[in-house]
Amino acid sequence: MILKWLTVMVLIVMGLANLWLAGDMTYKSGKTIWLWHSSKNWPTVTGVIELSRVIKYPTSKGQVAYKPEINYRYKVGAVHYTSNHVEYTMAGYELDEATTICNKFQRGQPAQIRYQEGNPQVSSLTTHIKWDVYLSLVAGVCWFLPATLILLSLPSAYQTPAGEFKPGYIDALKKRFNWRDKSTPNIWKPPTEL
Repeated sequence: MILKWLTVMVLIVMGLANLWLAGDMTYKSGKTIWLWHSSKNWPTVTGVIELSRVIKYPTSKGQVAYKPEINYRYKVGAVHYTSNHVEYTMAGYELDEATTICNKFQRGQPAQIRYQEGNPQVSSLTTHIKWDVYLSLVAGVCWFLPATLILLSLPSAYQTPAGEFKPGYIDALKKRFNWRDKSTPNIWKPPTEL
């Protein structure tokens, strides 16, 4: 009994952890793709590049990645904004990629800034998206499926040795998901007046 309970708890923790991680990855990459797609139609304003340099940082795998750090300022209406969003990506760059981007946006140079209408502090220098965002979305969705299967395997832990569900489990599922017994006829009733 204790082993079965422990198995159920491990499955619940693994399933929920995987659902959370897969959901987070899917959400972030989906949001990035949505912002990239909508940014193509954002209004533009001329801004100024304040900082343009390549920074080096360690990755989680102990390697080194590079990133173009480009800060810019722009004005929408009477309000001044600063930002550093260059393009839509979820990973680092190779050194030559980061250098090319920094060379394109030199300090003191004017630049066309795209900003989100109604939320002008959200902006971007380009409408370029890297392939890693799509890969992250596909990985998140593919990760979500096994996590869901782990959680759906939990009903087997509620079965008796004869293969029948323990009393109350099916009734709880029916109540939770508003399931109706297939043997109950689907009788249509007209709506009543209030």
